[in-house]
Amino acid sequence: MISGVVADAKELLISELTLTKLECQREFAKAKTAAVTVAVGVGLGFIGAIALVFMVVHFLATFTVVPLWGCFGIVGGVLALFVNRLTSLIFIFPDVATSAPRVCLSK
Repeated sequence: MISGVVADAKELLISELTLTKLECQREFAKAKTAAVTVAVGVGLGFIGAIALVFMVVHFLATFTVVPLWGCFGIVGGVLALFVNRLTSLIFIFPDVATSAPRVCLSK
């Protein structure tokens, strides 16, 4: 009777471990698919952003008397200011890393 209980417990443990392994493999496959999808989306978004910048530069060059190199400078400067402002909004607490307590290991 005890040997039957031990055999059943062993069989149950093996089936649970097999099920766990299959679930992990399935979740990994889903995560891999999601990561590839996000990577493709980011890549396409980056290409689209570059195309948009070139469009704005050439639009500016077409409808103003500013030469093309000047239009690149104007758009690049505006983008630099925009990115600077955006990063200052994202990092609300910029001094958190510097205000952390320091640990001194020497006596």
